[in-house]
Amino acid sequence: MSAGGGELLSLLSPNSKQRDELSHLIQKKCSSIEELLSLDSFSTPAERIYFQQSIVANRSISNLLSNLSYQELFIASTLEIGKLVSYLGYRFGFKHKLDRIDITERPVFLLLEPSSSCNLKCPFCFQSDPSFTTPSNMGHMSLDLAFSVIDQANDMKIRGLTLASRGEPLLNKNIFEIIKYASSKENIYEIKLNTNGLLLTPSLSERLVLSGVNIVVFSTDHYDPNEYKKLRKGGSLERLVSSLTYFKEARTAHHMEHSILSRVSGVCVSNLDSTKFLSFYSPFVDEVGQVEMLSRWNTYDNSPSLSNPTCCMPSERLYVWYDGTVNPCDSDYLSKLSTSNVTEYNLAECWSRMSSLRSSLNNGKRASLVPCNVCDVH
Repeated sequence: MSAGGGELLSLLSPNSKQRDELSHLIQKKCSSIEELLSLDSFSTPAERIYFQQSIVANRSISNLLSNLSYQELFIASTLEIGKLVSYLGYRFGFKHKLDRIDITERPVFLLLEPSSSCNLKCPFCFQSDPSFTTPSNMGHMSLDLAFSVIDQANDMKIRGLTLASRGEPLLNKNIFEIIKYASSKENIYEIKLNTNGLLLTPSLSERLVLSGVNIVVFSTDHYDPNEYKKLRKGGSLERLVSSLTYFKEARTAHHMEHSILSRVSGVCVSNLDSTKFLSFYSPFVDEVGQVEMLSRWNTYDNSPSLSNPTCCMPSERLYVWYDGTVNPCDSDYLSKLSTSNVTEYNLAECWSRMSSLRSSLNNGKRASLVPCNVCDVH
């Protein structure tokens, strides 16, 4: 996992020609806004409202599409026409953050932790905190638990599922079965895997591209082999380049370039040349991005520094750890804010049980909450 969490500083995306091709694919599916709305059979009331608001704001489908990110265009181009209103409504709702009208009903997206352990010990990550890497905190999610949570997420119409959190998801031997199961659900549109990539081999890369995942993000923070070793303890840049090559070759061999979006994401460390970073990784993936570096450990010993008295994270996402513990964010990697476990409550109840925390953070009472009062993420 990357040490990020901060503001996006730079992003190298495909050129305008590729964006235009995706826009054209989407517009070929529908001739009018009225047709889109008439064929819509998946959206929630909130998603339909957000879609209609976006149409009013953009005045046409073409203008609306021009304001989407490449990722949004990419996923929208893969969906059947009956799902476009719900997908675009979900994405526009995402941007409303604390003002989301369906905030009491569901998170925008779910983060499922296949594994809490990792093959690296990065100095900026909570994997370097000995109070976290104890046997009682390390483990892999079972298939039964993963399938149960995915079923509930589908029933709640949670559109985005990210497989990642405190550890490396590829360490879970059942990861491809988990992805395949999620991809079979009609209400989950985005299935993202965040990985450091170092465990990929040619055969595992093939299994990954055939699993049903539609976004793969590789976390890495440098282009220099020595600097990479310092930041990614236990890894090697040469090994990562091999993994990126295996994945790209497998995606091409199975003609999945238009089904799986690939991205490299890193944090902007002090001695990093952003131009070199972008140019080094761009031959391997569709997008290369960098975010500002934030303190990821030890969250609990940070000095109080509240640049923002609110926080939108518990209002937009829900984390489910490998053992079923439900948490509002992974900055609280020791689960001090947890109020439930999906083995005791259903997913909707777990979301509801965090309403008091959301209310406090949404109303500027962050200073009274631990560890929110010493966290830089907002």
